[in-house]
Amino acid sequence: MNIYMDTREFSRLEHRHIREFARSLGFIPMALECGDYSTDKLIVERKEIGDFVNSTFARYGETSRLVSECERIFAECQRSERIALLLITGKLCDVEKQFVDRGQKLNRNAIFGSFASVWVRYAFNIIWTEQPAEEWLPELKSLAEKIDEGKWMMPQRKKLKEFARDRNIAVIARTFDLSPKVAEVLVKKFRTLYGVVDAAKNHPSDIYVLEGIGSRTLRKIQELAGLI
Repeated sequence: MNIYMDTREFSRLEHRHIREFARSLGFIPMALECGDYSTDKLIVERKEIGDFVNSTFARYGETSRLVSECERIFAECQRSERIALLLITGKLCDVEKQFVDRGQKLNRNAIFGSFASVWVRYAFNIIWTEQPAEEWLPELKSLAEKIDEGKWMMPQRKKLKEFARDRNIAVIARTFDLSPKVAEVLVKKFRTLYGVVDAAKNHPSDIYVLEGIGSRTLRKIQELAGLI
C-alpha cells in the first residue's frame, strides 16, 4: 500500500528530521489534486487548529475555504468510493490566546458547530490530536493500513474477521442476524443489502434455492426487512 503526501503538506512539516521521519514511515511526497494524504481507499485533509479556525471565515455571501475544500474532497470520495478523514492537529487554547492578544474572542461553539457540519454534511470522519507529528504520523499510517486491510466498519468478532472481509457481508450478517457464511452466499448472488431486500420482496425463490438457506432463513430476512 502506498500513502501519498501532498508536496505542500510535506513542506509544512516543521523540521527536516520530521520530513525524513515521514519518508521512513513510507509516506511518498507528490502533488495531490485534493487532500493532504491519499491512498486507494482514503483521503485525508489535515489542518492545524489555527488554520481550521481561519478556514471557517468568509465574507457575507461567499463560500468559506473550509466548505470549498470539503465539497471537493466529498465529490472525489463519491467518485472513487474512498473514505474522507479530517485530521486536526494542535491545541485550541493556543489559538484562543492569539485571539486574546489581538483583543478578540474565539467563539468555541461556532468552531464545534463547524466540526459538526463537516461530519454531517460531507461524511468526514474527524480525528483531533494535540500530539506532535512524531506521534500522529505513525497513527495515521496505522489507520490507513487497517482501512486497506478491509477492517473499516468491520466488527471485531472472530467469525466476521474470518469470513467477512467484504463490508457488504458484515452489513447483511448484522442486519438479518445471519452467520457470515450465509451472508457471503447472499453477497455473491445479490451483491448488496438492497439487492437482498429486493430479491426477498420480488423474487423470494431466488433466495430459497441458495445453498444453506431454507424457508426459515428466508422468512427471517423478510420479517426483518419489514416485508411480512
